[in-house]
Amino acid sequence: MGGAPPFGATPVAGVNFAPSRSRAMLPGAAIMRLMRLLWNLLGFAMVGTGLVGIAVPGMPSTIFFILALAAFTKGANEKWRRKLLDHKIIGPTLTHWERHRSISRRIKWVACLSIVVFCGLSMFAIRKPWVKAVVGGLGLAGIGYIVTRRNTEDIEEFSGAHPGVPAADQLGA
Repeated sequence: MGGAPPFGATPVAGVNFAPSRSRAMLPGAAIMRLMRLLWNLLGFAMVGTGLVGIAVPGMPSTIFFILALAAFTKGANEKWRRKLLDHKIIGPTLTHWERHRSISRRIKWVACLSIVVFCGLSMFAIRKPWVKAVVGGLGLAGIGYIVTRRNTEDIEEFSGAHPGVPAADQLGA
């Protein structure tokens, strides 16, 4: 039948002392459920932070919604993932990011200008030169990342597609 009896136990005919598959898989399933829960909690925290970012001048919001989308994807929470992608204001930006890793020119300008203004103000208020250097370096890194992403408009022009219009209708077919 398989499996030796535990130490000190008397062997019994027809009894399998090997651990069952379902019991061996239980800890893995519990870990998976815990990871999904943690990803979803992170997603809700990122949505909350993004909402705060909308209300607080100078605080970014889009990056937190992008992180929420990624967390809901990892957490297999299709309901909230769809809510973000279908949202009338933030949805198109998230969809472009998810499909093409692209940012629109307008959003790039706003983001870079915000970084310059708020890093500049921070550097003006900070006294320690090394902290100024860190703030300036992080600001430049952020601008560098944003500028090197593809433009959403270039992708749409290349594909010939316009949002919301099926390709067959554009060709007159």
